[in-house]
Amino acid sequence: MCGCSTTNSGVGVTTNTYQSAPIGTYHTYAVKPAEHGAPLSQPVDAAVRDSLRQNLAARGIREASANERADLTVTPQPSTQQRTLVEPYNDWVYTGGTCPYYLYFKSPWPPKEESYTEEILLLEFVDTSSQKVVLRGQLSEELTGQQMNAANIDGAVKKIVAVIPTGTPQYAAQ
Repeated sequence: MCGCSTTNSGVGVTTNTYQSAPIGTYHTYAVKPAEHGAPLSQPVDAAVRDSLRQNLAARGIREASANERADLTVTPQPSTQQRTLVEPYNDWVYTGGTCPYYLYFKSPWPPKEESYTEEILLLEFVDTSSQKVVLRGQLSEELTGQQMNAANIDGAVKKIVAVIPTGTPQYAAQ
């Protein structure tokens, strides 16, 4: 497996591809709902589908029609996780004094703990002929009382599909 990772202002994107996967040979895809877990909310689902349509078309991969077998299936899988960030205070605290006297002492304060919810969106790209995952991308975002926004989803999908080589231009135009 080969991978890369990017983080941008509270939003993290991680991608993994299988080196032996024929990732540049795919021409069509279909979005398949996750078999287990919660479904995507309507706004997130719409943002994911729009972003996939636009970004995969730029790579020469178009959405398969209803009566056509797709080369790839893309399965979005949402989840949330409670996280705790622990920031220890500096062990030694300096108090100013008159030169040459300085006072250092061990900090009596406990570490600062902050809990937050992280929303994760996993996108799995599966080769329909071999049924093997060829690309896996993950978007993780710290939530502040709202769902992932469309701009973050679009930016993440763009980074995830960037590992797919650009295909034949005829498919991007359709």
